[in-house]
Amino acid sequence: MRLLISGSQVKNALPKPHADILHDLKPGKWILVKDFKRKNWKAKHWLGPFQILLTMPTTVKIAERATWIHVSHCKRVPVPDQELRRHEKVVEVLKVEEHCWADEPSQTVECYWSGE
Repeated sequence: MRLLISGSQVKNALPKPHADILHDLKPGKWILVKDFKRKNWKAKHWLGPFQILLTMPTTVKIAERATWIHVSHCKRVPVPDQELRRHEKVVEVLKVEEHCWADEPSQTVECYWSGE
């Protein structure tokens, strides 16, 4: 015998979306990410700092990883100094001079380059 289930029964069985805010992480903020694959016990527990690109209710996205990171694996940190940003892929503005004919002055063009 088949049991028929109505649409309202299915809707009531599904989990309700969270009304409360689960985290205070926002795009542009800086985080550390927990390292689960340390080589030894003396290695750092946290990697980063990384800047958040996107947020979802339970996950965040950073540029340095292809996968989303659960917020329970993140720790918020203040904005890092310039020295600590060495791991960040900062987009730098480079000045490139175009050499023209002798009667025309050289032009300066702005190009964007990520330091890879």
